[in-house]
Amino acid sequence: MNNMLSFHGKAEVKEFYLEKVKAYLAAGEIAEEACWRNGKGVVIDYDTHSVDHSAFEQEICIPEIIVQIEKRIFEGLPPSEARRFPLQFLQAIPVGKNLDAVWKFFFVWLLTDEKEGMINYAKKDEVKQAIVDIAEALNNSVTGRASALVFKKLKSTAAYVYMYAAASDDGSAAAAAYVYAAVNDATAAAYAVGACAYAAGDEDARENKYCAMRDQLLRLLAAA
Repeated sequence: MNNMLSFHGKAEVKEFYLEKVKAYLAAGEIAEEACWRNGKGVVIDYDTHSVDHSAFEQEICIPEIIVQIEKRIFEGLPPSEARRFPLQFLQAIPVGKNLDAVWKFFFVWLLTDEKEGMINYAKKDEVKQAIVDIAEALNNSVTGRASALVFKKLKSTAAYVYMYAAASDDGSAAAAAYVYAAVNDATAAAYAVGACAYAAGDEDARENKYCAMRDQLLRLLAAA
């Protein structure tokens, strides 16, 4: 859905949903699960009691792909951090903003950041170049300089890096392929986030990566 304005441009809509999540948090009804179970769930479920992520677009105009990213980060955070994240997520989103570019900037950062970027884990120059190409295309698409043809050409690149990842256990390559897929499939965004965390290493490293992703997503939302 294009040209959406967060919370339909109404501060009272944001406040309504903030109060709902605060109530769930106070009642201990935010669990480390991604679906509605036994009266507990994540923020995406509180409004409809379903796992229809597209409902968030209709209810408060947050693109489904951002909800998918939020959900996956939630699942990977340490429990004490996860419980606070749904409220932090809504609090960070300004009223009356188009959030379409946020997920693209998020993945550009996740692919190429000097500290957290998947490019740091790439094992082959071809994979590093694929990561750069995908990030550049995402950046350019924000300003309209990347055509559909550019992304179509990236399809073969993404297929290559995914096959390389499967053969070599290069998590950075898998993440790059999933990020490309996210251009056309919101569900792939969750896989991309998971692949990026997996590439970071052991459980502690993955949790640290999820915390870094949470912080960056909140920063990008706040700056939208």
